[in-house]
Amino acid sequence: MIECYRPSSDITPHFIGHNIENFDLRFIYQRAIVLGVKPPAFLPLNSKSYNNMYIFDTMTEWAGKRNYVSLNEICLSLGIQPKGDEIDGSKVWDFVRDGKLKQVADYCADDVEKVRAIYKRITFQDVA
Repeated sequence: MIECYRPSSDITPHFIGHNIENFDLRFIYQRAIVLGVKPPAFLPLNSKSYNNMYIFDTMTEWAGKRNYVSLNEICLSLGIQPKGDEIDGSKVWDFVRDGKLKQVADYCADDVEKVRAIYKRITFQDVA
């Protein structure tokens, strides 16, 4: 990340994801501690989206600070094609271990597209 991003006063990174504040960013934070790797200063680690305008968590935005809603539930509510059932987050390591990296990559790419579509709907970017 450090090699791909050069901080500047003109560009502030925004982190958008589903359950990003309670899973993704927390996982990166904890792995950095375990591995003894100092994460880049621009990562909003050990933070909460409601305190940081650079985190947009679709789960928090849809369900509120203390509630949970799955990515599929939001997709269904917004008329976005839900995810398939061959793989989910709990199966990713099994797929990696079994050498099914293409399926994992496709699953992750599909998640990114779904979160992007949800983000655009929630922020009214796709409204005329």
